[in-house]
Amino acid sequence: MKLFCYSFLSLLFTCLLLAASPAQAQSLALNKASIASSTVQASANAFDGNGTTRWESNSTDNEYIIVDLGSVQTIDRIRLTWENAYGKTFTLAVSAVTANPVGTTWSNVVNGSWTTVYSEPNNASTNNEYANLGSSGRYVRMKGTARATGYGYSLYEFEVFNYSNNTANNLALGKTGLASSTQGGFPAAQAFDNDNATRWGSTYDDNQWLYVDLKGEASISSIYLSWETAYGKDFRLETSEDASAWTTVSTFTGNTLHYNEASFATPVKGRYVRMYGVTRGTGYGFSLYEFQVYGTLTPLATTPIPMSNTVGPLPVTLTSFSATRQGAAVAVRWATATEHNSAGFDVQRSANGISFETLVTVAAAGNSQVTKAYAYSDATPLATGSYYRLRQVDLDGTVTYGPVAAVAGTSPAAALVEVFPNPVADQATLQWPATAAPTRWSLTTTTGQVLHAESILTQLGANAQVIDLRPYAAGSYILTVEAAGQVLSRTRVQKN
Repeated sequence: MKLFCYSFLSLLFTCLLLAASPAQAQSLALNKASIASSTVQASANAFDGNGTTRWESNSTDNEYIIVDLGSVQTIDRIRLTWENAYGKTFTLAVSAVTANPVGTTWSNVVNGSWTTVYSEPNNASTNNEYANLGSSGRYVRMKGTARATGYGYSLYEFEVFNYSNNTANNLALGKTGLASSTQGGFPAAQAFDNDNATRWGSTYDDNQWLYVDLKGEASISSIYLSWETAYGKDFRLETSEDASAWTTVSTFTGNTLHYNEASFATPVKGRYVRMYGVTRGTGYGFSLYEFQVYGTLTPLATTPIPMSNTVGPLPVTLTSFSATRQGAAVAVRWATATEHNSAGFDVQRSANGISFETLVTVAAAGNSQVTKAYAYSDATPLATGSYYRLRQVDLDGTVTYGPVAAVAGTSPAAALVEVFPNPVADQATLQWPATAAPTRWSLTTTTGQVLHAESILTQLGANAQVIDLRPYAAGSYILTVEAAGQVLSRTRVQKN
């Protein structure tokens, strides 16, 4: 009896573990039979789940590749990952050829009836994804009609799925991102802008990360990554409530694909979602076109700005505050649900998140029980990055402060300064070319306490200096690099 109970409990635990495990989305076409009009390199390479092998056609315009899914399947999404020899114009079509008495042959399929589900008129990308096709079939075809280069058509992967992501429900879209490092002017925000022409790029190091603040408690059903050619080989997807303690929800090992998806039968929870890159797939860094999170979100509760030493109604109930780059300017926006004896808002800016100056005073509604929206455009934000906050002034002179929002800088020199590894266990390296010309660095706590500062001597070529964090406790620190008295870059360094 004891043995039976033990076996039953063991089986139950295994089932619960499997039910909670994330599923890494698999193409219906994976390892299925295929045929192509020509094969400089085999058609099977486009369906092997290996992002380093590829199908290549002859160097002519009218070429095709077909996959047999094995049976009629729902087809709602098709994804093409091209080599540099991509298709400029092509069609995607499906077919459900009925077997003849002696069986269906490839000839029946090739010459049979096809239904076009998408026509691409002028492709200019090596990464294509076509969703909400609402079709079905056993065979799926890409038929090229015009090449983008003088070579043939070349596909790393041709993937077929029976569902589409609800892109209208991307919880990460436009949200604040933070990265361990950036390289070549590819900031974290570009992984959350729904633009496949922009990207985040890290330094050329392993152990790099990127996370997004969803601004609320999320119930996450799936996470989607679209890599540039500098993909992650080994990486983890993690969630957190405080951006400090992280829980791994999916692990990818030996990845070679430029798209990765993890879905969760039982949604995972968290406010922050992180991709932690352990090992790079190339000699470059980690580079993501898009980092998307799907599920449902409970926004942060309305945050009232407290009124110190005052009895009576709170002066302002602030429902939102944001600072986002718009072209060369920064748009600062906020909204209130209620206002009581409110005189105005000082929009303040800081170069370091500690010392603020007032840019403008915006008149408040005074007394209001309805939503009020406010906005200010900072036409000349700091090139090295800006921090913004509100200083709310009551009619009786009482002053309170709102939350702080950070906006990354655009200084070309700032992009040349690198700090790695980050997070760090003991020592980090500060690296820069002579053209950046920094003269001083300092390490401070997040509250502004200076822990260490040194002058920098720049020489011709590449320069590097070791930053020793061993004397300091685990936590977040701010590494500031200056050039001739001006802030060149400011990086949050995480010591583990």
